[in-house]
Amino acid sequence: MWVLSIAFLAAWAIYKVTDKFLLNKYLVWFHVLATIIILTIYLTQEYWHDKLLPPVERESVSYKTILEYQQHESNIYLPLTLIFIAGQIAYFVNLFGGLANRKKIK
Repeated sequence: MWVLSIAFLAAWAIYKVTDKFLLNKYLVWFHVLATIIILTIYLTQEYWHDKLLPPVERESVSYKTILEYQQHESNIYLPLTLIFIAGQIAYFVNLFGGLANRKKIK
């Protein structure tokens, strides 16, 4: 939980410093919500992982079942990772778009 708290504190500090340069508040919300939700899911996955993905039973372990398990796990983590990356890119688009818009106004 310390890691999560430090990450949120760092994100808040970055927003306080760059707030006047940002382009759009919707991109801010997308970045904040994507970061909070996905980081919380990743950092708490130890608690819910076995409920969502039941472990492979020892009696039925085969190459096929391991591949199926890995595919199922990829189907869960890949979209989460893409949403997290899109949220981080949204911040930079927001910042650089705001800076470019500010230069046009001057």
